[in-house]
Amino acid sequence: MKPMDNLHAIVPVKALDQAKSRLTCALTPPERRQLMLEMLERVLAALNAAPLAAVWVVSPDAEVLERAAALGARPLLESRAELNPALEQARGAARAAGAEALIIVPADVPLVSPEDIAAMAALLARGADMVLAPDVLGMGTNALALRAEADVPFRFGGNSSAIHLRAAVERGLVARIYRSPRLALDVDDPAGLARYRAELAALPLQG
Repeated sequence: MKPMDNLHAIVPVKALDQAKSRLTCALTPPERRQLMLEMLERVLAALNAAPLAAVWVVSPDAEVLERAAALGARPLLESRAELNPALEQARGAARAAGAEALIIVPADVPLVSPEDIAAMAALLARGADMVLAPDVLGMGTNALALRAEADVPFRFGGNSSAIHLRAAVERGLVARIYRSPRLALDVDDPAGLARYRAELAALPLQG
C-alpha cells in the first residue's frame, strides 16, 4: 500500500449541546459550541490538505454534519450517541466505500497537521498494522491509524492508549507509536484550552 492509497479519515464529533462539559467552568454553552465548530474546521482543514481518499464526520448533530458537508467531508449520522459504537459505524461505512486504511482524528485535536497524517500513513506503508498517537500524558489516544482489515476494537476513553496497543498485540498485529506535539494536545479541560489558545497566539499572522 502506498502511503496515502485509499486512506480514509474519520472525525467523530459529539452533539454540540453535550460537547466539552469539562469546560463548563471556563466557557458558556454558546462558547463551547463555537469552540467545537472552530476545532472541527481546523481538523478538517488539515485533513483536506492531506491527499486522503475521503474524510468522514460522524455525529448525531445536524449542525455539525451540515458544517462538515460544506467543508467537503462525508457526513454520517451517528446511530448511537456513544463514541466507540459511532466509530465502528463509520469504519463499516468507510470499508464499504473501499477504504484500505483508516485514521481516526477526534475533533478536539485541533493542531493536527497534514504532515502528521502523512507520517502516520507512511508507518502503515512500511509495515505497521496500527499506528497510535498518544496524548501528552501517554494515556489517551489522540489519533489512530490502522489497516481497514485490522480487527482492533475502538476503545477511546480513559487509558485507551494501553488498551489499543494491547488489543493489537493480542491479535498479532504490528503496532507503532507516533509522537507529535501537535497531536499530543487535546482540548478537553481548562489546561488544554489554555495551551491551545497559547499555541494559536504564537502562530504567525496570515497576510
